[in-house]
Amino acid sequence: MNLKIDLKGLLGKKKGAAPEADGIVIDGEKSAGSVKAKQILVWVKSHALVVTLAVVSIGALVSAYLFSSDLAAGNQKSATEVAQHLESLRALERSSVTITIPGNAPVQVSGVVSKKLVEEVRTRMSTGEEKQQNVMALAVAHNSHGRSSALPLRIDVKSPKVQQVQFEMLSALTKEYDALLARCRATLPPSEDDVRTELRRTKARFLQMNQVGQPGGQAGGQVAGQPAGQASAGGGQGKSALDPALQEQLRSELQARRLGEYSKAASEGGLYCSAAALGFDSKPASEDKPEARLLELWRRQMKFWVAEDVVEACMAVNGDKSIPEATVKRIVGINFLTLAGSGGGDQDGSLAESALPVEQPLEGAGQGDASGQDASTGPAIDPQAPVTRNYEKSLSGWATNQLFDVHTAVVRCVVETSKIPAFMNALAKRNFVVVTDVRVTPVDPFAAIAEGYYYGAKEPVSLVTLTIDSAWLRQWTGPLMPDPVRKQLGTSGTVQGGETGPDGGAG
Repeated sequence: MNLKIDLKGLLGKKKGAAPEADGIVIDGEKSAGSVKAKQILVWVKSHALVVTLAVVSIGALVSAYLFSSDLAAGNQKSATEVAQHLESLRALERSSVTITIPGNAPVQVSGVVSKKLVEEVRTRMSTGEEKQQNVMALAVAHNSHGRSSALPLRIDVKSPKVQQVQFEMLSALTKEYDALLARCRATLPPSEDDVRTELRRTKARFLQMNQVGQPGGQAGGQVAGQPAGQASAGGGQGKSALDPALQEQLRSELQARRLGEYSKAASEGGLYCSAAALGFDSKPASEDKPEARLLELWRRQMKFWVAEDVVEACMAVNGDKSIPEATVKRIVGINFLTLAGSGGGDQDGSLAESALPVEQPLEGAGQGDASGQDASTGPAIDPQAPVTRNYEKSLSGWATNQLFDVHTAVVRCVVETSKIPAFMNALAKRNFVVVTDVRVTPVDPFAAIAEGYYYGAKEPVSLVTLTIDSAWLRQWTGPLMPDPVRKQLGTSGTVQGGETGPDGGAG
């Protein structure tokens, strides 16, 4: 079939023309559907906007489908990239960072180092430094207990004051020891002469009551333990001698009286102690050279401070109790190993008198950077300097260094056996004290009574020998040290970047 469309006829058709002029020819003849086609064309022409919008809508749907396909592919690619980034972030989140703050153990933190984390670490470090400064200040206060030298010893070795300072120091230390003994209510057993006098009075009253001897006869000087007949009064009116029963009664009364004198002295005191037992030397320093004299005076000052800590620990554990009820009954003696003068003492890293010249620092002194410092004194005191332990010198590991000095002493005390740990704890609470050796020996109460020491009858007591190490921070002792001591220890005596304390300058 041949189909011809007469576009000219269609487009040129006039309104009201005959149907046969529709411009559509099918096999040489006009098609019967030309009328309908003509109507469609007419409608399209009359509704061109609608048709145009329909065509655009259909095209938009097709274009949207094609565009959405491309968009989906792009979104899939973007989603893959985002997933990869998220996985990277999760990997970082699962990682850990080790943070070390001075003075604390290293801490592992999960996650990445962020600005917030850095600020938190900085804040904690600042807080840690502030706390460290506060702790050091508390340590100095705990170590010094507000103490100062009994007499200022920052004296120029060429000054005339050196010639008289040993007498002034002796007087000042005498007052310090007397005050310390008064605080602890120290006492000693009554002297044998005083006890014998009281026993004579007791015996005289007994003989008078039993009408033995002549009136006015002299009673014998009997003491407990002597046969009563040997100390009888001279002959005279009344009985010439005591019968065995009266002799035994007199013996018992004299023994009870002696024990009563000892018990009275114990009940009136808080601790058996004397200045000599604490290491006090009542003689002036005899050294000829000014340097050696100042060294000896400083040793005596340090001995007093060590002894003071021991006495204060006894007072802390005893309280207001009298000797029979107290924990520590007696301080037998203190041997200062690192503060000994000529003739004894551990001289390793200490102030003990040795064959070394004064200008030569001992082993362990002068540690640190001495650049810019006087070679005779050494570097300044650095509170931040690391301190290493040395167990070859002491069980505590403490050794003299640029931050503190270590002094070793052997303390012998009579202590209630069950409360020995309490006494050791009191020493540690009083100051920086470590007990490195303990020896315990039971005390025979009858042997103690024979010497006049009454420890009470309730609990057993023991002689305790303690070896102690005590640390003395140079932040407060350094400014008080005489120049010869600073040379001996290898220190400038001043705190790094700080002011010199009281009596810090040589006069």
